[in-house]
Amino acid sequence: MMKSLFEKKQKKQSRIQLALEISGQSGLSEWLDVDNKALKGVFKNVPARDELSSDISEQLIVELYSK
Repeated sequence: MMKSLFEKKQKKQSRIQLALEISGQSGLSEWLDVDNKALKGVFKNVPARDELSSDISEQLIVELYSK
């Protein structure tokens, strides 16, 4: 069965709303500006490494893309 564009749009918006709720619980970074009502976000600048969460492993990313 084919989904309508309206259904696809609703599904995407619900994902965005969930992501905004989750990010609101953990707090937003200084390098990101988010408008929850308009479902919009703007990168103010590129974050420094110490501004990112500590659970990022750069080595795993390098290994993945070097394959």
